[in-house]
Amino acid sequence: MEPGNPVLLAYSGAVVAMQAKTTMLPWRKMAHAEDGLAQLDKALALLGPAHNTVGQNQVPAVLDVKLVAANTFLALPRMMNRRDRGLKLLAEVNSSPLLVSAPAPFRETVAKAVRKAGLEAAK
Repeated sequence: MEPGNPVLLAYSGAVVAMQAKTTMLPWRKMAHAEDGLAQLDKALALLGPAHNTVGQNQVPAVLDVKLVAANTFLALPRMMNRRDRGLKLLAEVNSSPLLVSAPAPFRETVAKAVRKAGLEAAK
């Protein structure tokens, strides 16, 4: 994996965090969730102006990373204290001027996530 690629790091973090749902041992659940969250936090921290350009699948990397993080944060139990950050990231993606140039399937995914989270209607 490319350690400096926030998109790959975000997707990897989401996969690791979601492994918590598939394990029976409580300490492994927490380890998977915490490891995945650490990767997502690092991916978000790596974002800079260079990531506003079109990346994989014609989606700006900044939007891709924030959406993956938001969806992962919102899927976690409330005790993980990531819901507010997930809602904030989702709102940022939804209100970004970069969203209008993203492909229709990505915009539809954002709109679906916004509806599911109960935020105002998507653009």
